[in-house]
Formats: sequence, C-alpha cells, structure tokens
Amino acid sequence: MPKFDFLTQNELIEIAKYIKTPLNKNIKWDKNNIEKSIIFYKYPKKNLHIKNIKDIMPVVERGGNQVWIMEKEKILDKFSLKNVHGGIKFTFFNDIKNKPSNLIANKTVYVDSFFVPTRDGFIAKYSLKNGRVEAKFRACINLRNISISRDGKKGFVTCLLPKQLVIFDTNSLDILKVKKLEGKVSAIYDLYTQDKLIFTYRNKPFIGFVDSKNLDIAYKKIDEPIEDFFIDPFEKYLIATARRGKFLRVYEIETLKKVYEAKISGMPHLFSATYWYKDGKFYFATPHLKRSFITIWQMYDWKLVKRIDVGGDGFFVKTNP
Repeated sequence: MPKFDFLTQNELIEIAKYIKTPLNKNIKWDKNNIEKSIIFYKYPKKNLHIKNIKDIMPVVERGGNQVWIMEKEKILDKFSLKNVHGGIKFTFFNDIKNKPSNLIANKTVYVDSFFVPTRDGFIAKYSLKNGRVEAKFRACINLRNISISRDGKKGFVTCLLPKQLVIFDTNSLDILKVKKLEGKVSAIYDLYTQDKLIFTYRNKPFIGFVDSKNLDIAYKKIDEPIEDFFIDPFEKYLIATARRGKFLRVYEIETLKKVYEAKISGMPHLFSATYWYKDGKFYFATPHLKRSFITIWQMYDWKLVKRIDVGGDGFFVKTNP
C-alpha cells in the first residue's frame, strides 16, 4: 500500500476512525444478489493456438489490473480485472469418460476454463477453448479464496463479508448453495483423492470438511484456530499455523491428531509454501511474515532443515522442475 504522504495528520486520524467504525451487521449478499450479478459476455471467439495445455500459466499484472494467459514465455491473450486475489483455479479432468465435450485435450489432461477471484468478491470465468472471458459474477463483498471440486463441476467461494460459503456450477454458473459460516474463514482447498474440500477458521478452533457431492459440511474441533495451512502431496497431513501463533503444527487429516509441533519466529505464510522431492525425501519451504528469511523443512520425518536469509520480507516460495 502507498504511504499517502500527502495526507495531513488530522486526515490520517479521520481515516483511522473510519476504518475502526464497526460494520453494519445487516450487510448481506445473498443468493438473489449473486444471481442478479451474473453477466455472460459475447466477446468474439479466439483461437489461442495452444500447443501444450500443461504449459499454460495465467499471470496477474497487478499494476496494470490485467491477467495474462501465457504458454512458456509467449503471451497468448490478456484481459482486464481489478483486485485479483486468492489464487486462480482451473477446471480440469483426468477421466476421459466423464469429461465434457468442449475441453482442450493433451494426453490425459483435459482443461476447460479457469476462474479468477478478486478481493471485492467478483469471479471471472475465462474459456481457454474460446480464448475469451465468458462470464463474471459477484459472490460476496469481501472474498477470501476459491476452489474447484476434483471433478471440475463445482466451484466453492469462501467469503469474509458476509461470512458465507458460495457453491456454484462451473459450467452454467447456477448458484447451488449459499451456506452461512460462523467464523472468519482462512481458506478452502480441494482434495485430489477424495470428493472433499477442507477449510479452517482464523478465529475459531474448527476444521470444516465439505462433501463436494452432497454439499454437506462436517466440523471437527482442534486445539486452536488455523490462519494459514497447506495439505501435503499425499493428502495425509495438514501443515498449519495461527496468526499470532509461535508454533508450526502438523495434523493428521483423518484423525486430526497433532503429530508434530515446532516453535517458530515469525508466522510462516503457508498459503505461499511449496514442496518438492529430492533424493528420496520430501521437503517444503515457507516464507515468514515480517521476517527476512525462509525456512526449509523435511516432511514426514518432520524436522527443520535450514533457515535461509533472503534479505527482505518474502511472500511466496515456488519451485520449478
């Protein structure tokens, strides 16, 4: 955020007062509001001439409020969208028998579209087959993140304002369910091995499990709220931390038994962590908020391997083959 050096001291005080003013609890954005916000566009179709769907990568240009569609170093298309936040998600299918007929195919991977969320609740749908933004709708006022079911048919949106989970059909954009949430959700992620999604609250010690088939939610209690987390590659463990917590914790997903705990300096930004495999072992690396280092951990034996000074406050760690 810019410093706004041009503001006077009194103006800064007035802004601070306004920010701290409690929100009107009657603020809502229900199913009716969401459905009214849906827009289907009729932009001309474009052939993106995709050579290998596995090389496609959307890139967010924050300063220009644009999203690029790239294949390796080549830009295939761009479109405008402000306040992108929470991670772009693809609809993809590995099962050729159940794939829709309009997918771009590459061996065993079939990709239809990707969905781009914004901080202020909008979600844009981009068709890779047609080379265009096909639709947009507003799921809420303040959006946390989105996820897609493993069959690619349903989208899940977690919202902070109002506190709710919005579930939609990724093809028609029909709103399937709007479920009120009882806390401030941190994020939701899908499982690749089960028809389930997992979300946590940053202010309540519960983990939510969403059945992507019947859309039911089951809660399990844990010892403290979870702010940041990611799921290991075999989907056996949840690696987590709390906003002001001084510990990194590993939970077994099936039992929610705590299998590891380590004291840390600076909250690890686990949403931005990455993992990799090397010499028979799995590792993950994570940045730490307001700290000028990243840490590397060995997975499954669960131990800290190394701390690396990066000379500044990092935000993401990514790997490359």
